[in-house]
Amino acid sequence: MSGARSSLCSDLLPAMKSKSPYFSMDAVRGLLDEKGLEIKDGTLRHYMSDAMAQGIVHDAGRGWYSGIKEPCKLDPKPVKKIVKLLEKEFPLLDFVCWSTQQINPWMHHILSKFITFVNVEKDGLSTVSDFLRGRGYDVYSNPGADRVSEVRAGDKAIVIRPLNSVAPHHDSHFSPPEAVLVDLCVEAQALHIIDPGESKDMAQSLAETSRISLGTLLYYADKRELSKDDVFAEPNTLMEK
Repeated sequence: MSGARSSLCSDLLPAMKSKSPYFSMDAVRGLLDEKGLEIKDGTLRHYMSDAMAQGIVHDAGRGWYSGIKEPCKLDPKPVKKIVKLLEKEFPLLDFVCWSTQQINPWMHHILSKFITFVNVEKDGLSTVSDFLRGRGYDVYSNPGADRVSEVRAGDKAIVIRPLNSVAPHHDSHFSPPEAVLVDLCVEAQALHIIDPGESKDMAQSLAETSRISLGTLLYYADKRELSKDDVFAEPNTLMEK
């Protein structure tokens, strides 16, 4: 192993992990330059891939890395019933679901009432809304500022929103944590369903204790005109850019 590679894996990356839960490739390059270690970009990418293979660091998306081993997994149970209903009735529909109940493990003040969000293709808003109302749910179809007072959290509460084309999602119909954190930030402001400060504290706690694809989240947040300061309580302690 070359001296630069050995220093990177044995000293620099452990130091970066102890400093911040997440750090970017640019931050790695900056530390190498600071230490006077010259590694070409292609070689550095190869070294970082090896470091991930060895478990020294872990992928955090779009040029970001983390020392947090375990990825964040949101409990699918709160939205599983809705997903099954929609899959059966609309097998070709592109949609994702998430619930405020899924973030409870990271909340300082536990939520007792919840809202489920269903993001569907724009053309399907009316059809899906009518279908779920027919199944006994309290459905709010794409409520705007003039209807905020109508939205009430509860076991049957569902907000239907248009599916965002740039939102991160898996092959399943369960919205991943990166999308949930950003969408919750938007909905906290739009519907007043949770205090924005509490939302940011929750996001900070989640990202510090379980690994997310931070690069994916930051990309999606930017597309929704949000900054890292809008999403996280203390972004500068969370990430080294």
